[in-house]
Amino acid sequence: MPANPEFASFLCTSALQLNAVAASALAAEMWPASLQAGEYLFHQGDPTSSFHVLYRGKLEVRATSIEGKELVFTTLEPGAPIGEATIVDGSARSAAIYAPRKAEVLSIARGPFLELAHTHAGISLALARLAAETLRRLSSRVEDDTFVDIETRLARLVISLGGEHNVGGSVEVKVTQQALADRLGVTRESVNKYLGAWADEGLVELRRGRIVVTAPHLLIRSR
Repeated sequence: MPANPEFASFLCTSALQLNAVAASALAAEMWPASLQAGEYLFHQGDPTSSFHVLYRGKLEVRATSIEGKELVFTTLEPGAPIGEATIVDGSARSAAIYAPRKAEVLSIARGPFLELAHTHAGISLALARLAAETLRRLSSRVEDDTFVDIETRLARLVISLGGEHNVGGSVEVKVTQQALADRLGVTRESVNKYLGAWADEGLVELRRGRIVVTAPHLLIRSR
């Protein structure tokens, strides 16, 4: 099947960073799949039967704690690969992928993907690079959890979540205090305490389901 040129071009600029030949080969085997708001692409523990790249919208990476509570680890943006951690060995999915709003992915079955990775060095190298990036990210997270105080971690998280919602120098974040607590692995009371202190300093404005950081540079600089 000939490659969709739009898909091939997208794969070149995605996090995979494929060359034109590898991107075209992969695009020829991929199909688009839509997710409606509230739908899961797959659940934690599901067998790994396919590989995906987020094409449109946003997706959340979720995992279930030993207490049975689902936590949001991170939010994926277009171009992000999905399933690279388990596609090679076929182990169970390490996390769930959830669509908070409508989204679209490009998908390929595991068998054809591994065949392409075997014949195209660019795809194999992309997997190796993504694995290295994941390892560095996890190491950095462990260091933060060990050595960086909660207030600084919270400030960094709020700023990163609001990165694309910059309005006139301020940063608007649509997130609940409980969601922030879940991401940091702390209590909601701890998050509330720091947000309240920042509000008293005039660094943030607390609204229903939203946080407006009025002085992002001061918030980061002061932590």
